[in-house]
Amino acid sequence: MKNINWLLVLGLVSTLTACPTPNPPEIPGSTTGNTSFNVTGAGVLQTARASKYRVSGLAAPTNGRPLVIYLHGDGATNIQVPNSYTSYTDSQAAVLVAPQGIGGTWRFRMDGKNDAGTAPEVDDIAFIKELITRATNAATPLFGAGNKVDSSKVFVVGESRGGGFAYYLYAHPDTKNLINAIAPVSGTFYCATSNGGNGNNNYVPPLDSDFTCGENGGFGYFGPKASLYTRATAPRIFAIHGSNDLPETAAPALNDEFGNLILMTKKWAQTSSNCGVVLPSANPVFVAAPVTAYRQRNAANTAPCAADVTFYIVQNGGHVPSGFAERVTKWFFGKYSTLNNTSTL
Repeated sequence: MKNINWLLVLGLVSTLTACPTPNPPEIPGSTTGNTSFNVTGAGVLQTARASKYRVSGLAAPTNGRPLVIYLHGDGATNIQVPNSYTSYTDSQAAVLVAPQGIGGTWRFRMDGKNDAGTAPEVDDIAFIKELITRATNAATPLFGAGNKVDSSKVFVVGESRGGGFAYYLYAHPDTKNLINAIAPVSGTFYCATSNGGNGNNNYVPPLDSDFTCGENGGFGYFGPKASLYTRATAPRIFAIHGSNDLPETAAPALNDEFGNLILMTKKWAQTSSNCGVVLPSANPVFVAAPVTAYRQRNAANTAPCAADVTFYIVQNGGHVPSGFAERVTKWFFGKYSTLNNTSTL
């Protein structure tokens, strides 16, 4: 993992003025609470790992409630559940949960190491795995009695470093089959440091690189391992970036094949049962201020997966573009289409 001074710009999102959509009516009786439990991961006991949650006032569906996990950006010191997400999760009888990263950050090294490459100090992947495992088990009412989570409706949205963490959770062997869809906002998936690997088949990554995530590729690049793309369900990714985002988290160039976001999502789209064809470069689907959308798909493919792996480049959106909470949460529940930029309640 590139050792980056990640910045936090939470900028809690609001309805996009260029495409206004009325908020759904308030759902009475929603409840909030806090969780705290110990996690044993990579030989380290993590005591009192905390989360804040909000449960919809609507009755729980027969198979359990949907779950939206919100991952904060780097530098957060308090657990925050953005109000801009709650009305949409409430209207779907869902649970919105905001875990707290230790020290306001996420240590999601897939090889388990800390920044020094020595014994691990925190295992955030084990933390999120434990959270999902408890939430989907009726015997461990993490969000109160009767609020079991439907294991087929576990979603993750992350901002900034939380967006990068969402990618790691979606690829890591311990969690990738526990999460059904992710929406990273200004987050980037790294498999190696940026100072090596290009053109060198014998590249040996330094201590802060991730052998679990990456490997030497056929073209001399240190890129993602093929095993990261093997999933129990078809991939669903809705990635959002600002056109003028920070260099550390900006979406890569559309022709960038070096172990980064474009390559990852192209590969994920190829593994979908509905997208068994070789994909060309990202295709612009529509251009309308303030958004340019790119979808990883074959130009002639109109199968459902065509909307499953999508980039949104928000013109001049900066870091963590605002106005996407409504789109993200509706997309999780099949209420928003990235194919034609339309949404329903």
